[in-house]
Amino acid sequence: MSPASIQEQIDELQQSIDDLTYSPSGVNMYTGSQTITDYEEVWARTMRDFDDGVADLDEGIVEASGLLRIINNGLLFHRH
Repeated sequence: MSPASIQEQIDELQQSIDDLTYSPSGVNMYTGSQTITDYEEVWARTMRDFDDGVADLDEGIVEASGLLRIINNGLLFHRH
């Protein structure tokens, strides 16, 4: 690979970084957000929603486990 082609690749990467950092249209093209700040806010909100969903799922699993235990104990009681 020639030094010129390496420099071209570096220039292309730098342009992509500049598009994401400074150009609202470039950021919008890559992320659907107008700016990097918008992207970070959307990312933070997405992670909060995900964490809340996991917490809700954990609660549901614990509740279902408790109900299953009650049903199982009731079935065992009625068998005897």
